Formats: sequence, C-alpha cells, structure tokens
Amino acid sequence: MNREMLLRTLESVLGDTPSAAQLSEAARLLQSPLALSAAASDERYEDRGPLGAGGMGELRLVWDRRLGRTLVRKTLKTSPHPVAMARFRAEAELTARLEHPAIVPVHDFGFLPDGRPFFVMQRIQGPTFAEEIARLHASGDVGAGLPRLLRLFHQACDAVAFAHGRGVLHRDLKPSNLMVGADGQARVVDWGLARLANAAQDEAGAGGSDGGARLTRAGRVVGTPAYMAPEQLDVAFRPSPGVDVYGLGAVLYTILCGQAPYDAATVAGTLAALRSGPPPAPSTRARCAVPAALEAICLGAMARDPVQRTSDARSVADALASWLAELERSAQARALADEAQAAKDRAERLRAQARSRRASAREQSATVPTWAPLDQKRPVWRLEDEAAELEVEADDAETRAGQLARAALLRGDVDEAHQVLADVAHTRFSEAQSRGDPREMRRWEEEVKEHDRGRYSAWRRDTGGLRLDAVPSGVGVRARRLEPLDRRLVAGEARALGQTPLEVELPAGSWVLELSAPGRHPVRYPVQLERGGVWAPIRPGDATLTPVVLPLEGAVAEGDCVVPGGWAWLGAPTDRFGLPRRRIWVDAFRMRRFPVTNAEYLCFINDLVARGQPARAAAHLPAQAPTEREAAPVPLWHPGPDGRYALPEADPQGDRWDPDWPVTSVCWHDARAFAAWEAARTGVPWRLPWEFEWEKAARGVDGRAYPWGDHDEPTWFCNRAARPTPMLARVQDFPADESVYGVRGLAGNVRDWCLDERSYHVGPPVSEAGLFLRPAEAPPGDEETWQLTRGGIWSGGQNYGRAGNRLSAPRGFRASVIGFRLACDGPA
Repeated sequence: MNREMLLRTLESVLGDTPSAAQLSEAARLLQSPLALSAAASDERYEDRGPLGAGGMGELRLVWDRRLGRTLVRKTLKTSPHPVAMARFRAEAELTARLEHPAIVPVHDFGFLPDGRPFFVMQRIQGPTFAEEIARLHASGDVGAGLPRLLRLFHQACDAVAFAHGRGVLHRDLKPSNLMVGADGQARVVDWGLARLANAAQDEAGAGGSDGGARLTRAGRVVGTPAYMAPEQLDVAFRPSPGVDVYGLGAVLYTILCGQAPYDAATVAGTLAALRSGPPPAPSTRARCAVPAALEAICLGAMARDPVQRTSDARSVADALASWLAELERSAQARALADEAQAAKDRAERLRAQARSRRASAREQSATVPTWAPLDQKRPVWRLEDEAAELEVEADDAETRAGQLARAALLRGDVDEAHQVLADVAHTRFSEAQSRGDPREMRRWEEEVKEHDRGRYSAWRRDTGGLRLDAVPSGVGVRARRLEPLDRRLVAGEARALGQTPLEVELPAGSWVLELSAPGRHPVRYPVQLERGGVWAPIRPGDATLTPVVLPLEGAVAEGDCVVPGGWAWLGAPTDRFGLPRRRIWVDAFRMRRFPVTNAEYLCFINDLVARGQPARAAAHLPAQAPTEREAAPVPLWHPGPDGRYALPEADPQGDRWDPDWPVTSVCWHDARAFAAWEAARTGVPWRLPWEFEWEKAARGVDGRAYPWGDHDEPTWFCNRAARPTPMLARVQDFPADESVYGVRGLAGNVRDWCLDERSYHVGPPVSEAGLFLRPAEAPPGDEETWQLTRGGIWSGGQNYGRAGNRLSAPRGFRASVIGFRLACDGPA
C-alpha cells in the first residue's frame, strides 16, 4: 500500500479530527508488515462468494492464486470505525500469534480497494459444537456419543489454555465458536473479542498504548450473555483468564444438558437470570445420567466467585484429560472383560460337549463286551479322546478367561471382570469340593469372596434355601445340622422349623430333617443345602414341589427304614468301577435295617421243609463254591433227623455260625427266593435293592464316601483291619456303620446282591432330567449273567467300604463275603 492510498484510507476511517489514539493506530498501520496493498490483494485472491456474516464482519471464500488453495477471507462489513478497525486488526494479530492445531491459522492481512481491512485464514469445513450438541441430544443415546464430543472439547480446552499461556483471552467462548473440522479435530474460532490479558482497562479509545487490546466501547458488556461469567456484567471489571474458564464450563454444561446454562427468551431475561444466581446443576436438567466427575469439572469452572473457580484453562483441560483417560482405561477394561466372559462361556460350552462325549462313550461301552476286538472298541476310544481334548480346551479357555479378567482389572476396576474371576473361582471351588480337597476349597472360596459382585451373595453368606412340602399337610419339621465330631458327621441340636409347606434359609451344609405328624410314621429326611442354592425337591416331570409322604402309623415295621424320594449325589469316579458323580432323583423306598441274618434265612429254609419242599430247601442252602473236583456247590448246612436244618457248630474252616451273622454263601437266585418268601409271609413286596437305592441308602444325599462321612476309620466297620483276626461280625456290631436313614452294615461285613446286571461304564437307566428309571422287574439272564454287588467285606481293606465301589459276580456265585438285604417300593 503506497502512502497516498493509505492516507485516503485513514481519512475515510478517521474523519477530519482524529484522536491521538486513532492517529497512533494509523501510524502503526503504516509500519505494519502485514498491510498488503489493495492492488496486491486483488491480484492474489479471487473472490468466490459469501460464506456467512456476523455483527460486524463477513466471511467470503477466496482462491489463493499464488499458492493454489482455497481460503476464507474475513472482512469488516462496512466502512470501518476506528475502534472496530482496531478490534479487527487485534483479532488478526492475536490469532496469528497463536500457532496451535485447534486455532485457525491466519495467513495474510490487508485492505480491500474500498479501504476495509481483511485477513485470510484456513478454511474450516464442518459443524459447530452447537450443531454437534443438538445432534447428540436428539440421538436418544447421549452416553454413546458423549465421549467423542468430550474429546473434541478437550482439544478446545487445550487451545484456550495455550492462548492463555501466550497472554491472549478469547472472551466469547460458546458452542457456536467451537467447530469440528473435516479432519475430525476441534477448532476455536472467532477471536473477534480477544484481547491481551495484561492490557489496560480503558478500551474506550482514550489512554493506553496497545490499540489491539482496547476492544470494547465504554459502557458496553462484552460477550454472549448465556455463556459469560457473572463478573463480566460489571463494565468496570478487568477481564482475566477466569472469564474463559467460566465459558469453558458453560460449554461443558451445554454438552451435558443439551441446553445453555441460561436460556431465557430475551437477552434481558438471560442477563437477569445470570445476575440472580447459578444455573441448576447439570444432573438435574439432563435427560440422561451425568457422570459425577464431569459435573464437578463443570461446576468448578462455573463457580460464580472467581476466587472459588477453577484456576485456569489448563486445569480444566487436565481434569478433562484425566476423566477421558480413565474412560479409555475403563473402555479397554470392559472390552477385556467382555473377552474374558466370552472365554469363560466357551469353556462352559466345551465342558458340556466333553460331558456329552463321555456319556456317549459310556453308553457305547456298555454294549461292547470286554473281550470284543479292537475294531469295536475304537469308536468308544475315539469318543473318550475327543472328550479329553475338549476338556483340555476348556481348561485353556478358562485359564484365558482368568488372564483376560486380570488384565482388565489392571486398566480399571470393572465389575464384569471381577465377576468372571468369581465365576471361575466358584467353578474351581465346586471341583475341589467334589474331590474332597479342603485346602483348594478354602483357596477358591477366598477368590470368590474377593471378586464376587453380587451373584454369589447368598453363597458368600454360607446359607442355602429350603423349600419343602409333605403329605399330609401341616407336618412338623425339626432340623439337625450334621457336623463333624471325631471325624464323623453327627446330628446336632434340633431346631424347630415349623410346619409344611415350608420355606426357610439355613446355614449351608448337610442337615437331617425330622418329619412327624399324628397318625403317621416319622421320617428322617436328609438335605444338602448348597451355598447360595435352594433345596426344592421337584421330581423330574412334576411342576411343583414333590411332597414327602409320611407312611401311615403301623405301616412300617420296627426293623424297616424309610428312604424318602428325592435328589442325591451318586457316583464316585475314583472308587472301584465307580460311576460319574451326578445328581439323581431316586423315588421313595424302604430298606431293612440289617442284612438278612443266618437266623432269618434258617427260618426260610425250614419253612420250605415244613411245606413239603425239601428239595427246594436243599437247592437254596448256603453252600461252598465247587472246586475242580466237585461238580456242584457243597452245602454248608445239613439237615437233622427230622429234616430240619440247624446252624453248623463248625464250618470247614472251624467257625461256629452265629445266628446274628449276615447269611453268606448264597447266590443271587437264593436271595431272590428269600425275598419272594418274605413278601408272601409279610404282605410287603420285598425284593433285592437296585444299586442306586442301595447307594442312596448308604450315602444319603450329600455324596459322602462312607455312611458316616468321609473318614475311613477301620474300627467303625467290619473289615480286616477292624480286629486282630478278620471275621464276620454280628449285624448289631459296629454301630458306627449306620447311614443317615438308620440302615446298618453298608460299609463292611458282607456285600449285598443287587437286582442290576453288571454295567460298569453306564450304570442304571437315568432320564436326561436325572430321574432313576426304576425297572419293574429284574432283567432276564442265566447262571452266567453277572450281577452287581455293593458294600464292603469283612476280609477286605478299608477302601472296600467306600459306598461308590461297584463289584459283580455271576448269578450262581457263592462266597463267604456276599449276602443280601431287602428293599421295597414306596414309603406307605
């Protein structure tokens, strides 16, 4: 710009009588290196149309011929007033000195041919924060989009903090002065009210030496009322960084609420509201939850007292950055927790598949004889191998779930990650419990307690629920907890629970309930209350609680024990030929307290003789198994002169047969013949027990190893270690060998014939829902058919007494370690 053109410009700008300050500004304009001549401006920038206009300025799109780029030119709309001229020039210069990614760079300054000043800046294409906020709150899912907008807002806070560090105040921060560029980055725009923080208060055009800092007219309030700090209402107030801090807080308020802090219909109304007091807290106006930390940042920045306000924009930016960093860590933690949950779910699916493969293997194995060729066994092996591989995969997936959950917790205290660890620990606890490993149980119990976030609250309380009904109604119920005493489970003090139907909560563990009602036989009903579970006996196929039926008074003889129907843990994979452990419903039955004795069997034999059936009596005599020199079993009892039998004074081993010994050396057919005779004699349909009935009678419902618990004390049952000389015992001996139902001699003395054929790998028939499908009668077979026997033996080791053992023998086999006991259907 030459001197003559500049003078003409000054004359049009300043008028005939310029003030000293205006002349000083003119002098500065003369010396400015940014003052591009009008001619040069026309040559360099091609006008490509308007973009928008504000109160004093207008924006136009221009083409930079020199550098081949599209820019934006900002120009005063009318012939410039000296103060407007100074403000405009200050905006250009102050913006130009702020080199920050979130502040639009100024590339040039000059004058148009009509004397109006302009500056050229980068073109920003994108929405304003006002548009973004409106879109966010109209989406219906503010929580999903809020983090993105807050990250953009943090960039704006950082830009304002940078400007403050250069001594520049914006003074008009509001959503419409914040933009989102095409590059997805925030921009702080419209620095038209900017000024230096240390500029003199007098901006009226008189006094002071920095024309770029004197931006307000005397007596005027500067800023946008809805976003300005309360102190800006005082025209004598000297602007400070606090006004921008307040503006940032007001913008954050709008982001959180979707509306400005003050939103009266008129400027006067907004100013009045600003004077009257602070706006409502964001959490009271927002339509969605406002994070407490964000509200604290917002309210701290908007404190009405500048002394109480957040100290500077950098503090606002840092607080927001910390919140965003925590949000990012939480997001990473939640993502890892989701992966952990998926891994845990996969482990559960794999274990279910493994169980299915093993079940199929057992079913197929039952149809394959032990002597079958390998071609018939390979399909079973393949299923077993697949199950083993699936179990390894499941273990790996569960380990991975734990690793991912712990990695998540390194990034944030995410409940979902804690719950995965609690789930894994609970699974491991259950596995340790099934193995009877108390050390591992304690370890995993502590893990559950540390990480559970509510799913196992009842489990952690170590309580379980009990729901029970009975026939008749109104049955009285007393409960005794089974607690270890000298390594046996012993019933404790009785506590009255009330009458059926019953619903109570009790400490977890094994209990025996005593059910009684007038005119009914009392029943002992054991339950196992799982931690956090509910014992609710519902037979598979029933829709409601299956009642416990109390037999009529007199229907149960003195020596009979009632075993109510219900669930029981059966199977012991580590016992000899043990079945997989599973929960099975066994319908009600009765069992004789003791095995059949010599005295009882002798009555049977002599009754046959008395009925004129001596040959049949001889066929059922206890006998010694034939040797190679003998074609038939050798009877151990012999008739007297009258044809009747008596117990021998001495057997081939020199032992005197005690009447109260359990009868031995009888085959499966002999046992069934006695059961039929006893049924006819008493009118009760006695039979041999099915093996699941026998096992439930021995173990109760909690899966214990022995009738009294899990400890194998040899003096508690008849085995070879119980006495110096192994020998049969009377059925009344060894009172510790008694089950929770009162059945005696199940761990030692003699094994009992069962109705089941041998099926080592599959076991008795059970429905998918877990119901033991009790057959109507024993399976057909011949002398070579092998039948299951259950129980310990007087000549065997202590492990023989474990209730999960399953041995077998041919139907015609006789031995001094095998006897039998009686059972019948139903409690009534």
